[in-house]
Amino acid sequence: MTTTLHLSLVIPLYNEAQRFDRLRRGLDEFGPRAGGLAYEVILVNDGSQDDTPALMERLREQWRAVRGQGGGGPLEVRLINQPRNQGKGQALRAGVMAARGAWVLTLDADMACPPSQLLEWQERGYVNLREAPDPLRAFYGCREHPTSQVNDETYRRLMGKVFNTLVQTVTGLPLDDTQCGFKLYPLETAQRCFELVINWGWAHDVEISKVLGELGCVVQALPITWTAIAGSKIKPLSDAFRMLMEVLRIETSFILRFRLGLARPGLAQAQDLLHQRLSLLLGLALLVLVFCTFQDHGLTAGESTQAAYGRQVVNYYASGFGDKSALSAPAPYLHGGLFEAVAAVLGKGLPWGPYQSRHLLTALAGLLGIAGAWRLAGYMAGPRAAFWAVALLAATPLYYGNIFNNSQDIPFAAAFVWSVYYLALSLGNLPRVPRGLTLKLGLALGAGLGVKVGGVILVVWMALLMALWAVGQLPARPARAITRDLAALLARWCLPAGAIAYAVMLLGWPWAQGSPLYHPYLALRAWVWPGQGQLQLFDGLYYCSLSLPPSYIPKYLLYTLPEVFIVALAALAILGAGRPRPAGGQGRKQAVSLGWICLLGAMALPSALAAVSGSDVAGGPGGLIFLAPPLAVLGGAGVDRLAGLLGGWRRGAGRVLAGCLALALLYQASLMARLYPYEYVFFNSLIGGLKGAQGKYELDYRGAAYGEALVKLGDIVRQEKASGPASGQRVYHVFFRGGDREVMSYLGTALPPTLQRASDPLRADFHVDFTRWDYHQATNGVTLATVERLGVPLNYIKDLRPVASKTYQARKRLCERDFQPSAQVPLEN
Repeated sequence: MTTTLHLSLVIPLYNEAQRFDRLRRGLDEFGPRAGGLAYEVILVNDGSQDDTPALMERLREQWRAVRGQGGGGPLEVRLINQPRNQGKGQALRAGVMAARGAWVLTLDADMACPPSQLLEWQERGYVNLREAPDPLRAFYGCREHPTSQVNDETYRRLMGKVFNTLVQTVTGLPLDDTQCGFKLYPLETAQRCFELVINWGWAHDVEISKVLGELGCVVQALPITWTAIAGSKIKPLSDAFRMLMEVLRIETSFILRFRLGLARPGLAQAQDLLHQRLSLLLGLALLVLVFCTFQDHGLTAGESTQAAYGRQVVNYYASGFGDKSALSAPAPYLHGGLFEAVAAVLGKGLPWGPYQSRHLLTALAGLLGIAGAWRLAGYMAGPRAAFWAVALLAATPLYYGNIFNNSQDIPFAAAFVWSVYYLALSLGNLPRVPRGLTLKLGLALGAGLGVKVGGVILVVWMALLMALWAVGQLPARPARAITRDLAALLARWCLPAGAIAYAVMLLGWPWAQGSPLYHPYLALRAWVWPGQGQLQLFDGLYYCSLSLPPSYIPKYLLYTLPEVFIVALAALAILGAGRPRPAGGQGRKQAVSLGWICLLGAMALPSALAAVSGSDVAGGPGGLIFLAPPLAVLGGAGVDRLAGLLGGWRRGAGRVLAGCLALALLYQASLMARLYPYEYVFFNSLIGGLKGAQGKYELDYRGAAYGEALVKLGDIVRQEKASGPASGQRVYHVFFRGGDREVMSYLGTALPPTLQRASDPLRADFHVDFTRWDYHQATNGVTLATVERLGVPLNYIKDLRPVASKTYQARKRLCERDFQPSAQVPLEN
């Protein structure tokens, strides 16, 4: 009859003769308390130069004698002798790869934390060594745990805290103590992990932890009793720099091997590696596309005001707080200018003009948002979902069509998705959120608040999720313990993250600095309950933006998201999110479930707020951009779920699905190319495309087509001059509504010098009008040309010279008739 081997103890040794008695005592204490637990001991000699090998052999013979007499203890003591010293990490690897127990416990030979600690974990219900382990859950002894009992010198503990903070900052690991040698793994997970690790220096524990995360394994930190033992081979002060270099090398190696898809073949799932590489290629293609096209985008409505605001914020600091222009109108002081200020500073060092530089920096912020969607989807559903999230978001005109010009909503969307990502990671680590993760969450929240006060949505949701987590703990834990954890969360997570976010927000918002509490409150009130709205075309009728129907957001998204995107979301709605990847693991599933709640709630809260307050918190079409990255995460998860249901891409049905998705995305890319550079005017086939949306929804709501229209007008004027009589340099005045006042100066040499901007529409020779609010119908001039995409006019060029001989009043009647939109509903608040 074969005995089930529950546990393997793996102990590396190097010149441990002086402390070998401690090892023997630790094992002697463990045996009688094991209570019938079947275990083995694996001692790995790492090229010792003293009597360690002989002592190991003697220990094995002693345990064999005890076992032969019917005594307790390990079923076997196995010895592994490495001919030369290769380091603790390599010794651990040799022992783990030789282990046969369902669980593997690694621990130090000095017994700073003896194996009996494992039995205490079992008594407290943390682990059950007699049951098959969850392959996606490992347990680390944590000296930083609040209930751990640690006996060590103060300077060593301080150096340990510094090192752990360094590890969290550089690697993003959500662990307070990676270096404690007392670790418990499922055998399958441990062997797969140690097979993947390639850096076995001083900080090998860091790479072990990184690889565990890549495998989808959740590490739970548990309390221990730990006593420093004289003779330690670690010298914290002299080895600090060496360990820093190790950590940096490990993180670089990890990025190259896993994030960039250069991991050794055969050691990870081929499907995941394929999608990682595809994500990398798509990301590089988008980066190249951005650098090739950023100068092709014109100036949009309000862009010069935003750019000026950035310069005013910079001048506020450069003048020693003396320049107050950023603190009052006409500056848009009710929201932060963090991104605008950064763009103003960085733009000075770029070789292009100020607006072209802003377009490039805004686009890079948009790519950062795509990267955030990739990370969030990868955490929630795996590499396949992450790739499709990137593909769907890149093919979404609502997002990609705005990444060059919308310097408010695009940076906010990027900050929003990264905040959701770090918030989801934090939820997976409750009730102990690592300091490094808290710092990143605070920075992401602050970046959002520094651009748009609407970022407070996530702060509110953060508090609601903490309360939800506490309610979920009630059936299993006493209320007193939950209250204690909530207090710790408030002190160690919420308040520090909030303080960091608030500081970043104030840095980019000079007006808020005047009254750090009251002014943000006023801005928030103005955002939720604005004093006045504007006309908004919805479903063929003009509404006041403060009185939009509740169906506005879902209906607008239904018509502006690509069809393949909607299919992916429908697949997720029908099939559900499924099991987290890698599949299995109760702890992993709980963490991801909290992440889904975080993602869905963060998206739904603005819509609920708009419905309750009757406000226009969406802010029109541009205000919905922040929803695109999290929706792409959901869409990626939907594709992943559908592909999993069909057996993956290797089977026939899966290949057909992949081919259909690829063709749909290629078709979408071709539509966007035909709309270029006004991709954001896209509407899908559910409403009949762009022609079906004409007269029902806003098309060129940002006025980007003004630049192309003015260039066309310039060509017309040049042709007239070339074909007409040489009668000197005639100056023509052009008036355009809704466009940015700096459009003509932005175009530079693209316009002839004979064209000048007119401030009076009634004395202009030409009108250039976009179709928003039916402005193109307000002028009874002769249409010379239009800017069109897919057969739909976006901008009109009209000649008013035929009525030039009329009197001013007659011209006013002809050119500026009493204008009302074509269809309208009451505009009350």
